[in-house]
Amino acid sequence: MKILNKILILILGVCLSMGAVFVGGTAKVSAEKGLKNNLTVSGGTLTESDNGYNGTEAVKLTFNGKTSVLRVKNNEINALKTFDTVTVEFRLKYDGTGYNNTLRVYKAEGDLVDYGYPANVWNRVRFKTMVYTENGENFVKIELDFAANKTAYISDLKVTASEEDKPLLGGVKLISLESITLAMGYVVITPDNKVIVIDGGYVGGDTDIMLKLLRTFTHKVDYWFLTHFHTDHTTVPAQLIEYQDIVIENLYYDFPTSQMVKDLSGDSDYPFCDKFENLVKNNPQKVKNVIKPHYKDEYKLGEYVTMKVLNNAWYTERDGNYGNNSGIMFKMETPGESVLFTGDMGDRGDVYLNDEWSRKEIESCTLIQMAHHGQHGTSDAFYNAIKDIKVCLYPAVDWIYNNDNGSGFNTANLDSLHTRDLMRERGVMNIYTSGMGRKIIL
Repeated sequence: MKILNKILILILGVCLSMGAVFVGGTAKVSAEKGLKNNLTVSGGTLTESDNGYNGTEAVKLTFNGKTSVLRVKNNEINALKTFDTVTVEFRLKYDGTGYNNTLRVYKAEGDLVDYGYPANVWNRVRFKTMVYTENGENFVKIELDFAANKTAYISDLKVTASEEDKPLLGGVKLISLESITLAMGYVVITPDNKVIVIDGGYVGGDTDIMLKLLRTFTHKVDYWFLTHFHTDHTTVPAQLIEYQDIVIENLYYDFPTSQMVKDLSGDSDYPFCDKFENLVKNNPQKVKNVIKPHYKDEYKLGEYVTMKVLNNAWYTERDGNYGNNSGIMFKMETPGESVLFTGDMGDRGDVYLNDEWSRKEIESCTLIQMAHHGQHGTSDAFYNAIKDIKVCLYPAVDWIYNNDNGSGFNTANLDSLHTRDLMRERGVMNIYTSGMGRKIIL
């Protein structure tokens, strides 16, 4: 149901687990010193601890104040160059109950890595950072925020020489729009200056955000794709068609009739289906071409992007989640990676996994728009079928992402924290939400 009521370019690598381990060939050289001896801390104290992740050793970090800063040092890191890129990975645990919003991990550069970890679990932490040098000695820095006298445990620490992040989309720009509501909207700009939009957003400020962005490029949209009829995805294109001079050259959508939605689910947005259909028909000067997407259709959008249709849209079975499940999933292929747009797809996503062609297309995507704003969308099995998730795109403002009903972190009944756990365990290092503001993925 929709929500409206609220990453070895170098041969050398380092692995710090039970001390340091040399990674790069088949040989492993164990360090004489343990994990604690590879770490120094400011703003806290370190003590050895038993029972680390999967039997590895651990250290206990006791915070003196809010912030503790760890420096990871050893001969292998010292052999790298200042500002070399490394991937840091470790397991993090703290005692408590539920989820915690105050234990946060930051890169040395000050960028937030993650927060919202569940208690009593060895949470996976993984991010890229740089090698720093002071007094002729190299180190990697990890910052943790918690509170005075609080404790956390670190285990299975690895630091691996890595490549710098490179453009993912082969020259194509994917813009994740900021939102003031709960809207979903993505704009794609190609090297041959094609403008592609997926969904759009909800009311008021979302329309202004989209309009201002489009006007910086053009007064038209070459290709506009709508996943499903819910108004938090489709109000923006409707308002642009009705009130603005933006021309949509090609509009791709397939909505059921209002009566069908009413009969099969009673979804409260059912009147919008017929309203939008009439709006499009009555504005041929603004909507030049209307295309109904069908399963296995492929659209060549200029020289750089191909959009594939992974399923047919609506169906005639009664379904309390019909509004979400009747949507279309699109795969956007670029000269680089592929992007999966799921819209608000729910449990019916598993049905499409049973189709050999659809499953092959889904599992090869690496940038994933998280279904239904990242909560109560597609199943864990659906996400786990995707082989290598590099980027998660959450069309979610902060209250959705943090499961906040207005009373604070994890006070609502959304499933967003579970989805975040799942992606964290998959080792995804690049997360973008609509609550973070506008982000451009290259």
